Amino acid sequence: MTVVVTMNWGQVGEAEGKWREKALAGGFFKSLLDKGACMVCHDNTANCACSILYPLLYKAGVTTKIQDELVSGMALANTLAVRRLVHAERGKRATRELNRCVNHT
Repeated sequence: MTVVVTMNWGQVGEAEGKWREKALAGGFFKSLLDKGACMVCHDNTANCACSILYPLLYKAGVTTKIQDELVSGMALANTLAVRRLVHAERGKRATRELNRCVNHT
């Protein structure tokens, strides 16, 4: 279970807070929420923190691929996550070089 916890809502008015929460839910966190995550507002109280955390204590854990790879002894640099990051960065670099060449002709 993924829980997106937003906080510091006491620093803005209720209307502004509702608007920001809706904007986050429809923008930055949309892909997580579409996949089943839930979004809750933390009001900076211990009771609120407990109400967010207690349901998570009884959920089955999830092991990620990178955790499996590292536990099996794989070096971080050889994990799929790092390989994908390196591949993406090489693609960005190649695109920048191509754009630089196209813009100079």
